[in-house]
Amino acid sequence: MKVGVPTSIKELIQQCAPGPLEIIRGVVIQASPLEIQAINDDKLIINANTAIVPWYLTDYSTKCDIELGGGSILSHTFNDGQHPHGASGGHPQYSGDGVHSHPASEGAHVNWLQDFNVYGASIKHYNALREGETVFMLSFNSGKKYYVLDREEDFW
Repeated sequence: MKVGVPTSIKELIQQCAPGPLEIIRGVVIQASPLEIQAINDDKLIINANTAIVPWYLTDYSTKCDIELGGGSILSHTFNDGQHPHGASGGHPQYSGDGVHSHPASEGAHVNWLQDFNVYGASIKHYNALREGETVFMLSFNSGKKYYVLDREEDFW
């Protein structure tokens, strides 16, 4: 092994950051504005000014494509049940040009899909830190800044 080559993530971070580093466990005592109380140190409360929270531990939106090749999706038909089913009508009791209405007494029904695609959709991730969660934080800059690494366990 070469001298000076980091062999762990901790050593790599220590080489990149000035000053000593420490991993701290904390509990989110308030989500907005963020406050995290260090476990085993009741006096140490990290707030939004001293905490760096990565984007994946926030509520965020991102773009996505959704594809279903075969299978089914429960589809509730609105607008008085009017919808196309191709030339055969898709139901034994309805035939003709493929557009028909179901009586209101039938209510919602399942439309079986061969393919279903949505491209360029937006999806919202509700992943912000919540009150009561336990987190791991990296203390650096002589305890003046804290980087929230991750949750300790699945909170949901």
